[in-house]
Amino acid sequence: LVQLRMGHVPLNRHLHHINRHDYPTCDACGTSPESVRHYLLECNSYRRQRELMMHSLGHGYDCLDALLSTPTGIKATLKFVAATGQFSTSH
Repeated sequence: LVQLRMGHVPLNRHLHHINRHDYPTCDACGTSPESVRHYLLECNSYRRQRELMMHSLGHGYDCLDALLSTPTGIKATLKFVAATGQFSTSH
């Protein structure tokens, strides 16, 4: 959770920044830099998981602050991360 808040997670934008990946672009969709915002709120490859997360949360949780700093948002974010399997392997 702290890593998500700080952006120091194994997503391509950060990995590229620390010279651990050749490019910052999202491997899942190939259209944008893979940042925390992109992963949690924008990537079309995780649209279904995001829809389920947002449906469970209701209104007011469509920003990173709400997802990463409120108890309800944190719980839903951790479920989203598990559902996507994004961090199941390390880079």
